Amino acid sequence: MAESNQNTDGTVEEGEDENTEDSNLQMALSAFRAKWMSELQPSSGGKKSVPKTADLKRKQDIAKEGKARELFLKAVEEEQNGAVYEAIKYYKSAMQLVPDIEFRINYSRTPDPDRGGS
Repeated sequence: MAESNQNTDGTVEEGEDENTEDSNLQMALSAFRAKWMSELQPSSGGKKSVPKTADLKRKQDIAKEGKARELFLKAVEEEQNGAVYEAIKYYKSAMQLVPDIEFRINYSRTPDPDRGGS
């Protein structure tokens, strides 16, 4: 298959330059493929970056859950004090961070003396 290359000025080159450019293109393509395959396959170098990413995501999730826990507990406090609208704001903020935050919190509630809790 004979290929011709067109320069920026519109002239067409054929011959040895075509073979050189073709071999350079093949070398660049081979280098790209090798790099791409090394990124796809887990190796000793690649394994170091994966735990860092997972560890960073885990830390972010813990921080987000901590903030949601703080907001949820603040909402509980506001609700107990009678400020229901303020409590709703805090509940909403907490649930936006962690949708199931109410199931993740282990908080002990003191019995309400008005209800006669034992």
